[in-house]
Amino acid sequence: MSRYLIFLTVILFASSCGIPTIESKDCLDARAAVREFYSYHFDGDMALSDNELDKLQKYMTAETYKELRGKETENDVFTTDTNNYPKAFRVGSCRSDKPDTAIISVLLFWRTDDQSLQQEINVEARKIEGKWLFNKVVR
Repeated sequence: MSRYLIFLTVILFASSCGIPTIESKDCLDARAAVREFYSYHFDGDMALSDNELDKLQKYMTAETYKELRGKETENDVFTTDTNNYPKAFRVGSCRSDKPDTAIISVLLFWRTDDQSLQQEINVEARKIEGKWLFNKVVR
């Protein structure tokens, strides 16, 4: 009887454990790059200015930098494109449908005395000359 219980217990535990999903190296690297980009972004002034853009330049594609240069706004173009700046973020899942391009989910968080809110955005990262860079928020 005890061998039967041990056998059932082993089968039960074995069947309840799923096979972990292993992300590709590209997704791991792209997620790390997006996390670094947002870490620096959240540490600075979240309004778009040339000064802030210059600080983030090494983390973004050249085309994104050129597109945003000179477009100053109080809105945070790297999150919700409003002046209601999130307080924190967390990098989530990644998918890569095309070579050298990854879409990463980023969870944004707001906290007030009354409530906590979160919103998910998707960010496109591109691999250029072997380095993953922020490209755009996919709206």
